[in-house]
Amino acid sequence: MNIVARHVSADLSTTGTDEEKEALLNAASRRSSSDVSAAGQSVASVASAGSTGIKFTLKQKAILMGALFMKGGLGGAYAPFFTLWLHVHNYSASEVGIIALIDIVFSILLMPLIGMYLDKWHYHNKGLCLIMASVAILKLMYVPFAQNILVIFMLSAMTAPSIKAANSVLDGQCIYALENRGDFGKVRLFGSMGYGILAY
Repeated sequence: MNIVARHVSADLSTTGTDEEKEALLNAASRRSSSDVSAAGQSVASVASAGSTGIKFTLKQKAILMGALFMKGGLGGAYAPFFTLWLHVHNYSASEVGIIALIDIVFSILLMPLIGMYLDKWHYHNKGLCLIMASVAILKLMYVPFAQNILVIFMLSAMTAPSIKAANSVLDGQCIYALENRGDFGKVRLFGSMGYGILAY
């Protein structure tokens, strides 16, 4: 609009009659209005593009809630009893503490790497399935190697960050699927229900 005003001012200074001045002013007004309208349409289109996202169907949301329930349930069937399982196999308190330390350290080191590569390759859905499948296989390997402390250390180093990375990916998928982010707690409730039910 400032550019239009400058052009009009220059034209008026060189125009002699009142009729010509009025015609120039009307043309400038129409041009300014069209520019403002075009700018408004551009802003509206950008806002519309930013707010439009992928809509998840009811079936997809049900699958997501089922996945939360199963993941929480499997965690509830494993986490409360792992220390007891180690005690039954005659592991000392210091050895249990070392396993817990390995869990924490390798989770801190490897979780960012797992997340980085999943984001880089846009492999969240298949990556989540692959992580959970590999964790299931590795957890089953605890049974035949129950008396080998070094293998238990190695398995803990691999499974702990994988489980925590799967938790983060699944929570992220839930947030992405919900139009209202405030409903996350309601959906996440299915994970807590699964944890409590299968642990019981």
